[in-house]
Amino acid sequence: MSLLITDHFATAIQVIRTNRMRSFLTTLGMAIGIASITTILSLTSGAKLSIDQQIADLHDNIAIVQPNTQSAHSSILPSLGQQLTSVGSFSELDFRAAQAVDPNLQVAPIMLLSGTASARGTSIQSQTIIATTPSLLQTINLPLEDGQFIEEDNARHMAVLGQQLAIDLFGTDDPIGQLFTIRKQSFTVVGVLKKQDTSINYLSLNFDKAIIISLDGGKQLNQDTVVIQQMNISAPSKHDLQSHLKPLETAIQTSRGGEADFTIIHGDLVSSPVTEVFGIIEKSLTVIAAISLIVGGIGIMNIMLVSVSERTREIGIRKSVGASNSNILSQFVVESLLISLTGGIIGTLLGLVVAFAIGAALWLTPVFTWQIGSIAILTSLAVGVIFGLYPALRASRKDPIESLRQLR
Repeated sequence: MSLLITDHFATAIQVIRTNRMRSFLTTLGMAIGIASITTILSLTSGAKLSIDQQIADLHDNIAIVQPNTQSAHSSILPSLGQQLTSVGSFSELDFRAAQAVDPNLQVAPIMLLSGTASARGTSIQSQTIIATTPSLLQTINLPLEDGQFIEEDNARHMAVLGQQLAIDLFGTDDPIGQLFTIRKQSFTVVGVLKKQDTSINYLSLNFDKAIIISLDGGKQLNQDTVVIQQMNISAPSKHDLQSHLKPLETAIQTSRGGEADFTIIHGDLVSSPVTEVFGIIEKSLTVIAAISLIVGGIGIMNIMLVSVSERTREIGIRKSVGASNSNILSQFVVESLLISLTGGIIGTLLGLVVAFAIGAALWLTPVFTWQIGSIAILTSLAVGVIFGLYPALRASRKDPIESLRQLR
């Protein structure tokens, strides 16, 4: 049996070499589909791992408080520059109530605004403005390149810029002490963030192009109204966080007039809404990539049907000397598998190259695991069997006498 399979592979290689261009184009169709799937899985796995690592680096002592009125996957903050209303938000009283639960808790409100930043005749429109407190540093890793972070007191006109925004606005990554305006209010740059290692984080904010100001500064920009979309809470340890969850819930609920219209998430749940969104993106793009595989599979079926037609006399001769239907069937299935497997291997390697190229542009490290490799190879084999089976059945069912007579 092994000798027969070896003979089938040798014959398949010979047939492919005889029709190089046709086989190359068919293989290319498979490679594109597999490359698409490999790229999608590697990038989304890398994004999920990056977010999980960020949570792990914070020692799992982070909790997020969100209004229940936000939409599904609500831990994802609004897109850059999107202005939110007071519906589904927290007030300054809610924030102060959470802050008063325990002095060891770091409570960082996140109030999002948008506006045009102007300096020296340069204007950058629709910038994300994050009004918060110094406690934000304890709830997300934001190392400074230069200067200092915003302070609690006398910080109304202080601002920290993302590195890319500093370059875009001032033409340098060292604008400490420079002035800029937002909505006719002046701010002094006191710090610049380091360039982020990745553009993906569990807050879904691009800190490289963000402006961070104090909560008082945000209140000033928003007509003396505080509209907090989310509160991040950090405790000294995971145990401390767990012990303060109930008091936090009680304090915020009391501040909101007894309404329990908010949710406190912690542990793995902090990153799950973001990773769920990536999962949805992954599935959606994989379905699109599957269309390429179907096209590639149709290409395999087409080339195999042509091959069966061209080799009718060969099939008749082989049957006349004793080859069974199963021998003919396995011969053509092996040829189909060889084409699809070759396309799968090439596509997997190509997908990795594309994933790392895109990852470099997004400051994201793709992840390639044996599971992803297995999915790519097994998918290519499945396509080879499914789309190669019909031509193989047609070949195996040919009558030897009619086959010999047809091309005599």
